Amino acid sequence: MSATTDHDERRCARHPEREGRYYCSKYGRYLCDECMSCADPKLYCKYRSQCIIWELERYGDSGTRAR
Repeated sequence: MSATTDHDERRCARHPEREGRYYCSKYGRYLCDECMSCADPKLYCKYRSQCIIWELERYGDSGTRAR
């Protein structure tokens, strides 16, 4: 059994010191507020219809990160 908790594993892929609040199913990684953006917005993604990252970018994210 692993000594890490689920929270410990939810770290930003680019900033491991930050909480990864958003999960990219296509690449299997968490992203922080600053990094939260679709890595391949023009390429097909089978997860897009369920992707919180895509939806927040598409409809706006209420100013939770800089654009």
